[in-house]
Amino acid sequence: MKRTILSLLLVVAYGLVSYAQSLVPMHNSKGQFGYGEKGNKKFTIKPQWDEARPFNEYGIAIVRKGVKWGFIDRRGKAVGKSMGYSLITDHEGTDYWLVALGGKFTDKPIKHNAAFPPLAQGFRGSKNYNIKGAKWGLMAKDGRYIVEPKYNAISSGRDGMIVVRKGQFYGYVNNLGKEVVPVKQWLLSPFNNLGYAYTMPKAGKMEIVDKTGRVIISAKEKGRTIHDFQKFRNWHTRIPQCRFASFKQSTLE
Repeated sequence: MKRTILSLLLVVAYGLVSYAQSLVPMHNSKGQFGYGEKGNKKFTIKPQWDEARPFNEYGIAIVRKGVKWGFIDRRGKAVGKSMGYSLITDHEGTDYWLVALGGKFTDKPIKHNAAFPPLAQGFRGSKNYNIKGAKWGLMAKDGRYIVEPKYNAISSGRDGMIVVRKGQFYGYVNNLGKEVVPVKQWLLSPFNNLGYAYTMPKAGKMEIVDKTGRVIISAKEKGRTIHDFQKFRNWHTRIPQCRFASFKQSTLE
């Protein structure tokens, strides 16, 4: 019985994907875009957009009306925020879309209350785009939000980790969208080759965390000063195991 139900679900899913892929962008005499089946001039989804892109394998398509972008499903229904995005583009370092909810492009330099911590060149994420007032997030190609568009900035993905900023504070989310380092940090570093990063949860107080958010060296630990973490910052791109172990051997045991 279970096999029969599973087989039916697979047949239905295959049919839906095939149907979505058979729909292609078409435009009318006014230049408005909709969708219709290949080889058929009749519109299945009425023309209403200024630009329409093909459906992907999940039955999701990107459309534009004026300067705003949106997502639709194979029925023409909005996915996510209806025509509310100022940008939809591939997110470097992941298989997701980087989305900017609201905001608008500007030719004037944008003043940021804070700057991203040092990241390798090419991992700038939302800072590649001169959009003012947007909330940034990540969406999977099947239309699910991985990261809700609520951040002031999002970096590109690097080693499965993504920097996010809200106001003047930073944090890390992983590729699954989980906030593993709370967005309460005044400063944080990239993760090194051992999977550690330093953070500053309070002014002058530093911590070292791993990619799960586990605190390796706590800011509450007595005797630690910001000068101790200066060594870690200087080594953050590549820290030999022995040097880190000598820095805090007991934390790795």
